[in-house]
Amino acid sequence: MGAVLMEEWVYGAVFSIILVVLGAIMWRLFICSLKIDALTELSRDLLASSASLDESSIVDTVLEAVQDSLGSIEMPSAQDHLIGGVAQMAQMWMMKKMGFDPGQMMQTQPILDDQQQFE
Repeated sequence: MGAVLMEEWVYGAVFSIILVVLGAIMWRLFICSLKIDALTELSRDLLASSASLDESSIVDTVLEAVQDSLGSIEMPSAQDHLIGGVAQMAQMWMMKKMGFDPGQMMQTQPILDDQQQFE
């Protein structure tokens, strides 16, 4: 008789654990369905608001962004021009060293590979 009660207790415990697990799964599914409903409603709102946008508001936004970025440009100073001239001279010197004629923008001598340059 004790063995029968033990089996009933085990069956009851297993059944209770299964009910708790199923309850947790059902609760999680309920929470997920609430989130899906909220996302569905949000997507409907976004679609409705994007349909109400017209081209002029987008163009105005882009123009405003361009004007903001171009409005902060400063006139180049003498230092900027000096640095630009030095950079151009350095570029011409390097082109001559590599075998290009800066005036012609054509290669005047073949470019040697690394092995031939150091011989």
